[in-house]
Amino acid sequence: MAAAGSTFLWDANVLIARAMATHEHYAVVVDWTTQHPLFATTPITQGSLVRYLVRTGNRALKAAEVLARVTQRNGHEFWPDDVGYDRPMLARVHGHGDVTDAYLAQLARHHGGKLATLDRRLGDLHPDVTVVIPT
Repeated sequence: MAAAGSTFLWDANVLIARAMATHEHYAVVVDWTTQHPLFATTPITQGSLVRYLVRTGNRALKAAEVLARVTQRNGHEFWPDDVGYDRPMLARVHGHGDVTDAYLAQLARHHGGKLATLDRRLGDLHPDVTVVIPT
């Protein structure tokens, strides 16, 4: 359960779903983020959104506009990538697909927030800091 007043770091899936009205989980994510208005993005998650938009045929400047609409929303915080890849963080990494997830979870811990995701496996690996948005 999400703590009241928590700032939620949106992982790439949440950020993309929230920014794209055509995403299959857009409505669910909009409802959830409306109830939890304090959120953060990082260079990693912002880059993921831009990469997704460009990969799906948008020009880079259009991607920048979409990103600006997200980051200019009330409740947004920018969290710099200001933690290292240390042994405790890497202890939860079981494969290459876990590296970014572990980093984002550690970043949320470092900033005293929570990591919002649609990924149940991520929630299972980092239950102390992750909130899985039900779909």
